[in-house]
Amino acid sequence: MTMPVSLFTDLKNVKIVNECSGSSMLADSTLTTIFYNLIDNSLKYGQKITQIRVCSEPQQKSSKIVYEDDGVGIDAETKKQLFTKGIGKGTGYGLYLIKRACEIYGWTVQKQVNLARVHV
Repeated sequence: MTMPVSLFTDLKNVKIVNECSGSSMLADSTLTTIFYNLIDNSLKYGQKITQIRVCSEPQQKSSKIVYEDDGVGIDAETKKQLFTKGIGKGTGYGLYLIKRACEIYGWTVQKQVNLARVHV
C-alpha cells in the first residue's frame, strides 16, 4: 500500500489506514496501478472523505483485500453499471480498467456500499 500512496503529492488531509501489516502477496506493478486508481477515485469523487482503509482477510486458498473509504458513495443508478466502460463521473474508464486488470490475474473486484473488495 505504501507505493500507490507515495505517488500522490496531495492526499487532501485524507488519513490512510493500512491494516495489511504482516501480509505478503506476490504481485507485479498492476496491483500498484489498481490501488492508485482506487485512491484517485476516492480523492476525486469522495467529496467529504476523511479516511481510506485497506485490510486483508485471509481465506482458505486466497486472500481478500478490502479497500474502503468514508466518502459520499456512488448513486444507485451508477452502481448498477459501475464497472462498465464509459460509466462514471470522469472518463468512465477508471473502475472499468480496475476490473479488467483484476480479471487478467484471475482476481475479482466487487463494490459493496463504500467498499471495494479485491479477491486475490
